[in-house]
Amino acid sequence: MTPAEKLTAEGYSLEAMLRHHELIDFIKPWLSVKYRVIKLFVFFNLVFLFLLVAVAGVFMLNSDGAAGDVFSHVAFGFALTIPLIPLHEVIHGLAYRLCGAKSVTYKANWRKLYFMAMADKFITSGKQFVFVGLAPFVVINLLLLLCSFLMPEPWNITFLSTLLVHSGMCAGDFALISYFDAARDREVVTFDDISKGETSFYSRRA
Repeated sequence: MTPAEKLTAEGYSLEAMLRHHELIDFIKPWLSVKYRVIKLFVFFNLVFLFLLVAVAGVFMLNSDGAAGDVFSHVAFGFALTIPLIPLHEVIHGLAYRLCGAKSVTYKANWRKLYFMAMADKFITSGKQFVFVGLAPFVVINLLLLLCSFLMPEPWNITFLSTLLVHSGMCAGDFALISYFDAARDREVVTFDDISKGETSFYSRRA
């Protein structure tokens, strides 16, 4: 049986289906701050921004002519997010495997600047998707926070800058988690069909 046939037999019905090239349009409505998951996302980003500004401010107060150093380390921190992109997706993939997926495929769309880790035809529950979606945010951001505390000035500014940018890059993950959270009155599952370039969401009453 296909995943769609299996879910239909279990009482699920198709709730939404998106083509992978439509991902950005699909997640945009779920980035609204009216959703509690996005409020949490904004809170974390504000905390990270406050930490960066505070640390940079203290460094500038304690150093002569430090503005140029701060700018250089912030810019370098922003640049460090680029090699984190594949690591981010690999962590998604590892999380999928921990949930039971047999294989994971990675996709990049450089024109629209989105990246995906997909477990072909693996039916993922809401709880599993939250785990998969949050894994890179938690793992990478904790490592960057640790580095920022352990590194001396002004390198802590570098890692806090990387932390802030990487956290912002997790917006798509939080938007999809927001979709599941908004549907907590019912049981929502999802699966990817790589050959069709589609992701489907099925639901049934809890």
